Amino acid sequence: MRFGSINAMPVAPEMFEKEHLNSIDFSRVRSEMSGNERAFVNGLIRYHRPVNILEIGVSSGGGTVNLLNAISDIPASRLISVDRFTNYYKDANVLNGSDVDIYADRLPLDRWKLVLNKDVCDVLPGLEMRFDFVVLDTTHRIPGEILAFLTVLPYLNDGAIVVMHDYSLSYKTEDAIAPRLLFATLVGEKRVPQNVAEGRYNNIAAVQIGPDTRKHIANVFQALALPWSRVFTPGAEDLAQIRALLSKHYDGEKMAYVDEAINRYSLRLTLDQFAKNIVFYGAGKNMRGVLHFLTHYQIPFDYPIWDIDADNINDINGHKVTKPDFESRVHQSAAIITIDDRVESEAVAARLVELGFTVLTGKGRFIEFFHRQFFEWLPIGDVIWN
Repeated sequence: MRFGSINAMPVAPEMFEKEHLNSIDFSRVRSEMSGNERAFVNGLIRYHRPVNILEIGVSSGGGTVNLLNAISDIPASRLISVDRFTNYYKDANVLNGSDVDIYADRLPLDRWKLVLNKDVCDVLPGLEMRFDFVVLDTTHRIPGEILAFLTVLPYLNDGAIVVMHDYSLSYKTEDAIAPRLLFATLVGEKRVPQNVAEGRYNNIAAVQIGPDTRKHIANVFQALALPWSRVFTPGAEDLAQIRALLSKHYDGEKMAYVDEAINRYSLRLTLDQFAKNIVFYGAGKNMRGVLHFLTHYQIPFDYPIWDIDADNINDINGHKVTKPDFESRVHQSAAIITIDDRVESEAVAARLVELGFTVLTGKGRFIEFFHRQFFEWLPIGDVIWN
């Protein structure tokens, strides 16, 4: 690996040894990079000559062909390609990475390992290697490239180059902001192509990893606080594995960002799952505060309110309070616990879980629920609890 600065190349990366790139006819494969973007990747590899290369996001394999071609005459280089999915997202009949077969006789397949249907967090620990070059080309929606990068960073050498594709896709698809956000929050030497056709924009970028990248990595963790997309976000089991791997490499302060983001995402999925089929438990001051707030903003509230002391309370702010009706709603509702006494709250929550309910405990669940359902524009936390 030539660990020189990415900004010290004698020419723009997309112009370096471009003739090597042109030895492949990319019209035969489903490449999702433009010619200039492929040239940018080719030039960076040809100049820096990385040993271990990691590709995250394989798709049909057009980008993989470019990477394998770039290292075809660099005997020390090898490529690991990882994709969470088995089949091409545009055609379920096509296996991810299968375009490599078109040039099987010309590419160094003996130095390529393809791993499908696994998150990169499942793959890295078993490889026992550090990487000099990474291509991130995943979902483009938060947490996408952000979470993938944080997972990979502990396995990168200083001087390694990380390339992000589709980092301007948000111009066309508004929520595809993960690559651009990652590029903006990372500290390190950065480079984008210089030879962009008139009327077009750079859609690929590179960052070089250095000591300052790791020193200021909290910037990237904070980016996880933005709302996560429901498109291609890892499931609960994958998120648990990602969290477990991250916890081995990052301190508690940084992991707090991860935990908060995962918890908020999981809560939103739960609230979406139950939609209107939600019961509020507890007719105390928290419930009064919420109902007062909703009345003030003329927001209807038509959810059941349960309280074990319903015979004495009867109603709260004009809303009827009833005793818990456990049997008829078992396995059908989410109960949000708002009882103020912490010990009592935990005891009631435990009992409801035994009965088959999904339980969301605490004032924060109120805030998140109403924020998601009715008014994302209101400072609900400040208003309700004052």
